[in-house]
Amino acid sequence: STDAGAKKVDKSLGDAYTPFSFGTRTATSIFMYSFSGGPERGGTISEIKIASADVSTPSSIIVEAISKLKENLFYLQTDGKFFFTNQPNLNRVLLNKMDNIEDPELQAEEKDLLTSRLKKEHFEIFLWPRDSKDIPDTKSLKLIIQQNHNEAKCKELVENHGERPRVYRNTLIFLCPLDSERLTFEKYVKRKKAWYYVDTDKNLSLSFEQRKEVKDNLKKAETNVKEHLRNLYRIVLLPAKDTFKEIDLGIPPYGADATIDKEVYDRLRSESEILPKFAPFTLREKYLRDREFAETKNILESFYKTPGEIRIVSDNVLKTCINEGVNQGLFGAGNLEDEKPVSRYFKAEVSPELLEGEVLIRADL
Repeated sequence: STDAGAKKVDKSLGDAYTPFSFGTRTATSIFMYSFSGGPERGGTISEIKIASADVSTPSSIIVEAISKLKENLFYLQTDGKFFFTNQPNLNRVLLNKMDNIEDPELQAEEKDLLTSRLKKEHFEIFLWPRDSKDIPDTKSLKLIIQQNHNEAKCKELVENHGERPRVYRNTLIFLCPLDSERLTFEKYVKRKKAWYYVDTDKNLSLSFEQRKEVKDNLKKAETNVKEHLRNLYRIVLLPAKDTFKEIDLGIPPYGADATIDKEVYDRLRSESEILPKFAPFTLREKYLRDREFAETKNILESFYKTPGEIRIVSDNVLKTCINEGVNQGLFGAGNLEDEKPVSRYFKAEVSPELLEGEVLIRADL
């Protein structure tokens, strides 16, 4: 056949060697060595060189021809010697399946893998949003998974909600891929998909041992893909005053199976970038050190609106903090009357409402 694998190797060795048809010669030699009549079969590289080489060319070209035949032929086997059988070479079958996997299929698989590793336990999650209006402008914390590490795109999402400026900018947290891991990840995805296609291809005449090998490789490929997905999606971008603060999650410990969003949450909580609890002393130092009073509503709004400010998981974090601080006598709570603070609670229980006119008052007042 003119499109036989050996003929393709003839052409791939270069114009200087094309007249010698070393791909066809080498394949023919291997084919003859495949019939021994006994348990031993196949030819070594040295034997194939002697059978195939030409006195006018270097024998190293035979080694190159064998290498290319291994890449192109389905039924070429090797276990130290080279020989043909009527069982397909799994590696070659795999490469052929991989070659037929296109980018849209890779992207769909990547999206499915991400979806399976996100549980929405701590964040609202938005996977590969196309437009800023797809992300609501609310107080809840949001984890936005970006398909590419593009800070300009992240900035646009932080600043805008559709046609309007975004109000609650400090509630957005971005998870981006590490670009240098992209090619490795896609190679593993291709291998996983290819092993699946080999496993489900009813036209392949595979032996029982080969079927078992395919199952084992598919299982291994699925594990590898999950591991490399996490190695890829590891860059967290947090809105800051003028730019973004970047945190690299690094490589997870072996055997870790936490969802990606939980891992992001735990890391940000450990670095005090997200606070499920807020110390009253910190509140006092931040808002009452140089002023007599501070409105609770303004404090709350700054948490949600100002990039780089404290991030709390809900309004209750601030309410609990205020109650503890008033109870401990770190500050008082009250309201404004004629633009002057009037204390209502000090060293007592309080249930703050975080409404306009409600204030925290310095303890000495």
